Amino acid sequence: HADNMRDMAGKGRRKGILAGSDNGRAKITREQDDAIRSNWRGKTATAREHGISPAQALRIRNGQQWR
Repeated sequence: HADNMRDMAGKGRRKGILAGSDNGRAKITREQDDAIRSNWRGKTATAREHGISPAQALRIRNGQQWR
């Protein structure tokens, strides 16, 4: 499955799956993403400030999601 997904993305066939602020359902902007990544306050305070869950703030900060 992973090989097929890489092949699909490599050949430009990944349609309808948008990442980051290109996704119309995104709750944060690219600027907010940068602010979360550079902000090392607590994940709960950061999450409240940006209207996302603490778990999502942590995933963004660790580079696991969003971009």
